[in-house]
Amino acid sequence: MRIAYLLTDLGIPFFGRKGASVHARSITEAISQLGHDVVCYAAVAGDDPAQPSPVTIRVVTLDPTLEELVDAASRDGQASARPNLRRREIAGLCINDPFRRRVAEDHSHRPFDLLIERYSLWSLAGARLARDLSIPLLLEVNAPLPEEAQRFRSLALAAVAHAIRRQVFHEAAGIAAVSRELAEGAVREGADPGRIAVVPNGFDPALFHPGDPEAERRDGFVVGFLGSLKPWHGIETLCRAFAGLARDDSRVRLLILGDGPLRGRIERFARRFRLGDRIEPAGSLPHDRVPALLRHFDVAVAPYADAEGFYFSPLKIFEYMGAGLPIVTSAIGQIAEVLEDGRTALLVPPGDAQALACAIRRLRDDEGLRRSLGGAASAAARERFCWRDTARKVIGLAQGILESRTVCHGA
Repeated sequence: MRIAYLLTDLGIPFFGRKGASVHARSITEAISQLGHDVVCYAAVAGDDPAQPSPVTIRVVTLDPTLEELVDAASRDGQASARPNLRRREIAGLCINDPFRRRVAEDHSHRPFDLLIERYSLWSLAGARLARDLSIPLLLEVNAPLPEEAQRFRSLALAAVAHAIRRQVFHEAAGIAAVSRELAEGAVREGADPGRIAVVPNGFDPALFHPGDPEAERRDGFVVGFLGSLKPWHGIETLCRAFAGLARDDSRVRLLILGDGPLRGRIERFARRFRLGDRIEPAGSLPHDRVPALLRHFDVAVAPYADAEGFYFSPLKIFEYMGAGLPIVTSAIGQIAEVLEDGRTALLVPPGDAQALACAIRRLRDDEGLRRSLGGAASAAARERFCWRDTARKVIGLAQGILESRTVCHGA
């Protein structure tokens, strides 16, 4: 198949470090490696890739006239109180037309069989292209974006964002949601349940694989965290748990791979408890550098906070598993479906710092359990959660859509 993949979100560079960038890059490359011709249209290219991508990348930008209109609209009326926020939102709406024109032009020279779009707050491009070109749209859904923006950031054009979601969910020929909770949310927004598949995230087995723990070991016992430092990742729970661990054991260290708005809170915590020499915030890293640092972890943690409707399919969980690390994480949402307590991880109640600390101590004191959990997790990940497996599920959903259209048109 010839596939156009649309990444219209101005905040997600294709060659970026954030999880959304890793997902877009990994799924398109895995689909390409299955033998399909994938062209990615991205609003932002990002950094130069460490290695050439098998995916053709085409960057779509606002033309100068639209830039001027966006600037003017962001200064208009009440928007002047929050010009940067309104500018981002209007720019997200305005970039739909350049995407639509660029993909349609390329389609006129070499037709596409399928559109795949990563759902974003403002994108109508995929739905309009599907209508104009009479080819199906498969929508990837990774988060309930309007609710997420309203809760954790701000959303000036909330009614528009909700209306766009209802429209594109209704018009998409198929939806690949990364979790069961997101699939159920799509149904509530009017999507046909028969057109939705749950397709969890995955990992790259060429990057993430077990290493020699003795060769990679640092001094002390290293508790490791990978991910952005955002409220839902349980950073405060991790800090409280680490305070108790550090008080009892002078050997314990905390290595944090990631950056984000809560970094300052971690630094204040380290100063308050005089733990600056035992907490290492490594910051944001290129994705290809992460595996080497994961091998310094004695235990990997993902202490998600308690949240109603937990909808994540955490990349870090699959990468921890692939690396063969012993994991302590929250028993919530998809995590509790993917991992089995006592066999592939130790699961603790979300938001419970004491339980998190107890589980880490248990692993610190039992090397055999660490090896057992890590080995079982790695085997489970390789059996079910490689990006190639994810790509096969997406292509299977797409082929079902194309076959049903053929039958309908034939009738």
